[in-house]
Amino acid sequence: MRLMKCIDTKMTDLPEQFKKYTELTQKISELEEAKDNLKHEMIDAFDDYNTNELFSEYGSFFRRSRTTYEYTDNMKEMVKRVNQLKKQEEQTGTAVIKSSIQYVVFVPPKTK
Repeated sequence: MRLMKCIDTKMTDLPEQFKKYTELTQKISELEEAKDNLKHEMIDAFDDYNTNELFSEYGSFFRRSRTTYEYTDNMKEMVKRVNQLKKQEEQTGTAVIKSSIQYVVFVPPKTK
């Protein structure tokens, strides 16, 4: 693994692609929030049509649900143990790397 030098810089000093990435991230965040708010209204609108599927010129819309479960302490312990064993195999080299990718992580400055 290559270690890279960390550079602390002002936004005005960043290469253009970093500025653009920051702007796009903010816009996407705003759009996702608006989309999530609209989803709640859409879920209710399915009731107006008494269906879980709507088809239109814009595309197909489906109302689906997801169920989550709370497991017993015994099951949680077993999952914890399996995860520990996985980590052990990773550390000892017993587990084989299936894939490894590089990606960008962007953390906006904290607002007060």
